Amino acid sequence: MSMLGGTMQGIPLVSLFNNIYMSQIDEKLGAESEFYRRVGDDVIVIDRDLNKLQQSLTYIKSESQIMKIILNQEKTILQPLELLFEYLGLAFEKGLVFIPHSKIQKITAELKVKFKSNSKLSSTAKLSRLRRLLMVNGHGISNVFQSIVNPHNLVHDTKHLQSISLRVMKIIWAYLGGGFTGKKLKQGRKILQSSQLRLQSLFSHFSNRIYQAKED
Repeated sequence: MSMLGGTMQGIPLVSLFNNIYMSQIDEKLGAESEFYRRVGDDVIVIDRDLNKLQQSLTYIKSESQIMKIILNQEKTILQPLELLFEYLGLAFEKGLVFIPHSKIQKITAELKVKFKSNSKLSSTAKLSRLRRLLMVNGHGISNVFQSIVNPHNLVHDTKHLQSISLRVMKIIWAYLGGGFTGKKLKQGRKILQSSQLRLQSLFSHFSNRIYQAKED
């Protein structure tokens, strides 16, 4: 659940007020729940006892009214852990953590704008522009792909990541090949493979982060 109201989000005082207003809730639910976390004004409570969860929700609603905090009704939910929910920009379902659909749409939309097909450019010019815009180093690592991975480093749904990576790579192949038809995508993929630009896929960037986290 998320709590709103009082001050404009983003100013330095917001985090301070969050801690002041929420400290009593932190102490009570942190001690009574099997799992309790709060980041800013976003709260998650997990417990196998449904009655305890209902009591926790009632308590939060009551305290919010006293403190004149407005609950975000869309995010204030009570449900089994197996069902889909979002928390801190991540999606959770049946023990899997993945990137929400809205985030994927935003990522792919931004890349499509960045890599609009331009038939006037040669393959060499397109590859040079690709390297520059994705900030690809000699090892094929892209700073742009890393910026997608970093805020989602808890994601571990491999099939989902492979699907996202393929969508991203198709945007790049379409840019190099001149369109999204099967023939042009194949041509773009061939151009990338035969080039000196050893661009690692978005999935590889995620895999490197996941395996590194496991080793650490």
